Parts: sequence; structure tokens; C-alpha cells
Amino acid sequence: MEENSTGSIKFNLPVNMTWLSENYYDMFDVYWRDTVYNTNKQNRTLLEFNFTTFGYRLGIDGGQDNMTCNFTMTFATPYMVGLLVKKSDRLYIDVKEGFNSTNLFLGNATEHKLDTLTAKARIPLLFDFRNENMALMRQISATMYWVMLGLISIQFCALLIRNTGLLPVWIFLEYL
Repeated sequence: MEENSTGSIKFNLPVNMTWLSENYYDMFDVYWRDTVYNTNKQNRTLLEFNFTTFGYRLGIDGGQDNMTCNFTMTFATPYMVGLLVKKSDRLYIDVKEGFNSTNLFLGNATEHKLDTLTAKARIPLLFDFRNENMALMRQISATMYWVMLGLISIQFCALLIRNTGLLPVWIFLEYL
């Protein structure tokens, strides 16, 4: 999992990526749980969960390995995902109950099986700027940065012109 809402699933053996690309919605159940799952017992759904590449590693040595599936997630309310909380939310990817994995693996299907039917990963602090609310909040914070810089500059100039001392500027900065 990365902070830009991307991640990857890695199998321990090469899999039939053509078959997986056609059947991944039938195979996986994807949801997330927030930090207060113990009290509300809600599995939260994602707005979107799309696989971007099948069988290719991303990064410096990116190449085809038939074991890695990269994905992108979209949260309905990314500003509610574990921000400013020391505990982290978790993403769960489960293999659906009753799923038949005979076509999944390359080679002899009777020799291979899925060792893990559920996987969970910590969701890091997210700033999904594809979301309109998150983009708006970022624009507001950038604007407020310049407003505060202007206020400090105006106060500094006014106190310097009046020759009264700069103590109010330092107190203002301290309160910030």
C-alpha cells in the first residue's frame, strides 16, 4: 500500500494472468475497516477498486513476472480514512467463499492451492487529490498560507513604520 491509493497483490507462484484479469471481481472481496471497527462492526466498501496491471512489477526492475497484480483504490470519503489518528485503518482482500482456483495457477492445478484466503494491509495516511473535497482542502490550505504570510508581513511593516517594537509580531508567530 502506498499513500497515493495504490498497491499490489503478489502471489507466491506464477498465475494465469489472462484468466485472473477476466475473473478478478468473482475472486476477490475487497473492503476496509476503520479504527473503531470493534464498536461499529462495519466493513466499509471502496468506491472503486481497479487492477491497473496484471503480471508486471512496478519500480526500477519492473518486468513481467506473472505473480504481481497492481491496483488503484478510490475511497468515497478519503478525508475520513484514519487521519490524525495513531491507529491505522486496514484494507482487507479476501478470496470469496466457494471460489474454485483450478484455473488460477499455471501448470498442474492439483499441485497448487491458495495458502492464504485473506490478506490485510495497513492503510497509510492518504491524501487522495483525485477527490474533489481533498483538492478543495488543499487549495484552501495553500491560500491560507499566503494569507497568514501577508498578515505577518503587514504587521511587521506597520510596527516598523510606527517604531513601536516587534514584540507583537513575535507573540503572533508564537500563537501560530
